[in-house]
Amino acid sequence: MATVSSQQMKSVVVGIGKSNNPKIVNFFSCVLDQFTTKGNSAHVVCELANNVFSISQASPSDGPDGHHNLSNADPTTTQSQAQAQALGLHAAHCPVRCLTEQERSSVATSPHATRSVAVAVAVILESSDGKVLMTQRAQHMRSFPKAWVPPGGHLEKDESLFTCGLRELQEETGLSFKSEHVNMSILCLWESVYPMMLPFGLPRSHHIVVYLYTKLPFTSDEIASKIQLDPEEVMAYSWFTSETIMKLRKGEEDYVDVHVLEDAATGRFKTETRLTSSMFRGGLLWASGETYSGTQQALTRWSLSKTKSVTSKI
Repeated sequence: MATVSSQQMKSVVVGIGKSNNPKIVNFFSCVLDQFTTKGNSAHVVCELANNVFSISQASPSDGPDGHHNLSNADPTTTQSQAQAQALGLHAAHCPVRCLTEQERSSVATSPHATRSVAVAVAVILESSDGKVLMTQRAQHMRSFPKAWVPPGGHLEKDESLFTCGLRELQEETGLSFKSEHVNMSILCLWESVYPMMLPFGLPRSHHIVVYLYTKLPFTSDEIASKIQLDPEEVMAYSWFTSETIMKLRKGEEDYVDVHVLEDAATGRFKTETRLTSSMFRGGLLWASGETYSGTQQALTRWSLSKTKSVTSKI
């Protein structure tokens, strides 16, 4: 890791330590390994300032995760300074953690060798009738094609988490909301590497994904009536209830309606009923208790939030 000035930044990158002197994480270094972990998770404090998303170990005085306010004075400004406590996680088979010495030598000359870990934002959007919006990535996407995920994407330079969340919602789903209708909070962090396992190839993408949560004062039907998917990024959408997530956690089957974009020119959808097990390759891992993806972790924490608070306001 090395210290990098904000003037050298072309995008938002991940740093370890406090924001006044962060150490920028190399693309082939495991972020979570820099902290005291319990299993594959760590309680951390994160801060976004000067285009660096700094992560540091939470102290005992910080208490349990999810109760530290973030300052987001004006969501229309370029980038707010924000601080909150969160739960950071990665999969047990995190590819950058599992690289052998031989593989590390082979990636030393890779085009990614001089890159840093990037930052992405995903939005767990809950309707007033208790449903969460999920989208299916287009099949031509370079990473995680056809995967079911919350709307989201890269955090851009000089952009706040709040602004990024609103922008990605609009770009991918056509949904645009007034800032007074949106009250976002950090649900959790996830260290995302693609491909997800080394047998499928060396890492080509490495992000810390910040999962944001917001509940809107509109029903799922009201929101759905305004959805216009971007066919370049999204091919379908669906709504999940907490009951659906609980069934996934128990290994039980459930059915959901999936709205597939049939005609991009007219925005026409066709509706199909699908088994949830067909939508998640790691469905069996949900029931086994293993956390294998950020989507799984965020949806699990959202379903648990129905009984207790786990978010950090921004």
